[in-house]
Amino acid sequence: MNPKRIFITGASGCIGHYITQALIHHTEHELYLLVRNPDRLKVDLNHRPGIELLRGDMQHIDRYAPLLQTINVAVLTATAWGGGDVFDVNVLKTMQLMQSLDPAFCEQVIYFSTASILDRRNQPLKEARQLGTDYIRTKYDCYSRLSRLAIASRITTLFPTLVFGGEDTGISSHLTKGLPDVLKWINLIRFLKAEGSFHFIHAGDIAQIVLHLIENPPDTAPHLVLGNQPVTVNQIIEEICAYLDKKIYFRIPLSDWLTDLIINWFKIQMSPWDRFCLNYRHFTYENAVSPASFGLTNYCHSITDILKRTLSPESQSDSWETVTKRNAARLGATMTPGGENDAPDSASYLNNFADSEEKKAELELNQFADSQANYQSAENGAAPANNYPDQPNQNGSIDSSIDPSIDENN
Repeated sequence: MNPKRIFITGASGCIGHYITQALIHHTEHELYLLVRNPDRLKVDLNHRPGIELLRGDMQHIDRYAPLLQTINVAVLTATAWGGGDVFDVNVLKTMQLMQSLDPAFCEQVIYFSTASILDRRNQPLKEARQLGTDYIRTKYDCYSRLSRLAIASRITTLFPTLVFGGEDTGISSHLTKGLPDVLKWINLIRFLKAEGSFHFIHAGDIAQIVLHLIENPPDTAPHLVLGNQPVTVNQIIEEICAYLDKKIYFRIPLSDWLTDLIINWFKIQMSPWDRFCLNYRHFTYENAVSPASFGLTNYCHSITDILKRTLSPESQSDSWETVTKRNAARLGATMTPGGENDAPDSASYLNNFADSEEKKAELELNQFADSQANYQSAENGAAPANNYPDQPNQNGSIDSSIDPSIDENN
């Protein structure tokens, strides 16, 4: 089997690190890593030949159009979490990147969305578009446009749920960073009982799935929710207490009035999306997948595993690298160099690249028309000139919301 040419965005993020590391160590594919800040990339680029670092960002993705024409697989993990460029990066530039791929040459696009835009039946959640953060609304928007692309039949859309990870790479997810702060409150939390459930997954397990998909391209364009089996909030509290040897003598139901009391007491800022999440409670999905779904070994399948990996990784006999190596052997993913490759040389393409102003103008005009149709439709509620304005909370101030199934891509 010939090595593939793989273009990866967001390689310096939490998930991106695991994917890049797995591809470097367990395949001979040619890798093109688009990275804003090379200093954040904690992988060995000299481990083997065939790894090219592209210093740049999604804002200037048009510079890589010739290279993208030669790509077999695109893995798109990069994202903007907010700010003035969130719509441009998460929607327009992402669409432009996929439009630059050659459907006759590219066999697969692995696009990272978020489970927050789906309801419990894995259908688009209207509240995500109406109330979501800038990040969530742009992910909703981009997902709604994918079917229009010439390469739509080759797009595998991944919807990560709650993502842990980073103890192996030094680039931690938001949840892993915040875990110690949560554990400081466990003496109080253990006596509360709350309704709610969700999925979670380790970024290392996401990389196992991506490696599997690259080596086994699907015949259709699947939509996969990434997560272990759903767990309840109460089960999580019990599991944490068991790991920390904390006794639970009684539990007080966290009713609506008590929740409001805690919010007011601690002066917690709540956006409309936060309020929706608080009332929605059960962020569960149908047919969520983990490495075990593909006959592979999970790195972390329980919260206890997450705690062990995060709090005492040195005590683990099976490192992420060990699990990845075992799974790669099962996939037959390790390949030998050689074989003909019909793709033109990327360096010469980049050096000789001349912008096509006519093509760029046509693309920008189409993008502008799309954005106007989507955001200024009276039927959906006319949007202000700013496509994704900050939303005031109940106190009238602006704050950033917490995504209940946030995926740490970049």
